[in-house]
Amino acid sequence: MNMTLHLFSDPKRSRYDLSSNFLTLLLLLVLGSTNVAAAIVQPASGETVSSSGITVSWADEPGALGYKLGVGTSAAAVAPGAWGDISFRSVGKNTSLDLFNIPLNGGTVYLKLWVLTSSGWKGSHLSSFNTVTEQPAEPAVITAPLPSEPLKSGAVLEWAGVGTDSYMVAVGSSYEVISQPPWVDIFAWGGTGNSVTLPRIPQDGSEIHIRIYSRIKTTWTYKDFQFTAALVEPAEITAPAPDTQLQQHAQRVEWAAAEGATQYALSVVTDPALLDTPSESDIFSSFSEDTSLVVTGIPVDGTPVYMRLWSLIEGDWYYTDSTYSSVYSDAAPDPVAECIERRWETVSFDVQGEQRDLLYRTPADGAWTKGAIVVMHGGGGASSDWCVEGGLTHDMLALTEAAIDAGFAVFSLNSSGFTDDNGLDCGKRFDALSPPEENRDIAYIEKVLGTTIPGLRPAGSNVKVFMTGISNGGFMTTRASTHFDDSIAAFAPVAAGDPYASMITCPETDVEEDKLRPGGYLDTESMQAINVVDACALSSASRAMAWESKNPSKHPQFMVLHNKQDGAVDLSCMNKAKGNLVSRGYNHRGTFLVEDDTVRSVEAHYWQPEYGPEILEFFQSVAEE
Repeated sequence: MNMTLHLFSDPKRSRYDLSSNFLTLLLLLVLGSTNVAAAIVQPASGETVSSSGITVSWADEPGALGYKLGVGTSAAAVAPGAWGDISFRSVGKNTSLDLFNIPLNGGTVYLKLWVLTSSGWKGSHLSSFNTVTEQPAEPAVITAPLPSEPLKSGAVLEWAGVGTDSYMVAVGSSYEVISQPPWVDIFAWGGTGNSVTLPRIPQDGSEIHIRIYSRIKTTWTYKDFQFTAALVEPAEITAPAPDTQLQQHAQRVEWAAAEGATQYALSVVTDPALLDTPSESDIFSSFSEDTSLVVTGIPVDGTPVYMRLWSLIEGDWYYTDSTYSSVYSDAAPDPVAECIERRWETVSFDVQGEQRDLLYRTPADGAWTKGAIVVMHGGGGASSDWCVEGGLTHDMLALTEAAIDAGFAVFSLNSSGFTDDNGLDCGKRFDALSPPEENRDIAYIEKVLGTTIPGLRPAGSNVKVFMTGISNGGFMTTRASTHFDDSIAAFAPVAAGDPYASMITCPETDVEEDKLRPGGYLDTESMQAINVVDACALSSASRAMAWESKNPSKHPQFMVLHNKQDGAVDLSCMNKAKGNLVSRGYNHRGTFLVEDDTVRSVEAHYWQPEYGPEILEFFQSVAEE
């Protein structure tokens, strides 16, 4: 043979090498082939496995036509005739086989590989490996929270499982519920994770039963656990007392704080079915972080009234219900009564033989840390405009409440009305146009600034006074803030013009709405109604009333606010007022204009939601200077 001649013809090989190769040649001759027999390589002989599913692989034998693998619990169990008491399978020419039924009992498993050659089947290799003892799989066990802990809604339920790949959780109010269809009345979940958040757990101290199902291989098994729900006590209405009679259209509703509550919501309805859908409340619905709300729109026709108070506690809402009756009354809603429910107070005093009044509210903590703000309503309005909830007053109320929360006291003045030069009734307005000696509102404001505010101001308060108003109240803001410019720190007229360059003509009518139209104001220079575009564009002041001032060493600061589409007071009138103020030494701190794509209209004249935050920021900055 060539191989034999080649081995012996190599002069560099040692005697040992020659002898070894010669023995190899003899073995090959004895076997009748130079092929290497197939041998199992995985798992290695003597290896220990811990899984019932393994892959057995072997080295391919050249020329092999197929393989069979016997798997048994002993060497005899894989011998010819027995072949394998665990498995005996033909795999074709593949050199591996996946097994899934290896017994994990700490014993030894034997592998016998058979090879099909051109001469037939022959046993090729015997191997063995060891197994660990398998721990029997148990259903999952809850690890958190502990059954001894009160179960809170929103708690994260955690569990541990061995040999388990799927779980189901059933939460019920009793053992009977989780033991029969539908198996759950609180919460159900299924998945492969080891935790789940538990929502909707009743927080009333009741028993809570939890069953965790575990799928072990192909079988579902379960384990039961019992908890006690945490006891949560939502807030209850204390005033008005439940089952009493509501006396007026506006009513403050109060409650004691609930432990752990971060927010409350109150729904007030005439039909208890609406309580389940707060957005459909037909009387009132609102949120609060405080422990009271003023409810408006209460019927006074004997209709029953239903209230539901919600408490947000640790992320979940809980509620209590109260029922009331209502009185029969033909009286119209009293806005001052609503203001009083909002903790405003009234004060009245004599001014030149006339009884005048105002509404005021101060910070709950005592001292007016930011000072006092005087606010004035528009034509036809009242002092209550700044403390009632309504379509036109909502954002005015928002300003005064925010100011009070920020540390300001707020004084809302009340006009009494006046007549024009022809003696015609101009309706309920502030007199921003008459000379001082004829002006009852100048005398009224002097009393407020000189006596009322100082008399109510607590020790340690900021003594600065600020002023703002809208429309007719905006004209009066400019008039009073210049007349009393030694007492006002800053002012902000809204939707107004120059009171010193205006006049008013009032209609001969008994119709109140006609008396209150802003168009009654005229620019004294152009003699055009102030609602006309560019009515106040002329800069001359030859016909203007003389400006008033106390000639302080430092004039008040001011800003002006307006809507460019204001159809009642033209933007030119605001610009004229601003120019005349600046020319007289008043410090202009800014102009805020609402700009939008709407058409010019009277609606644009009303208080805009953007005004309040701008004014409050301005007054706060001056208060802190």
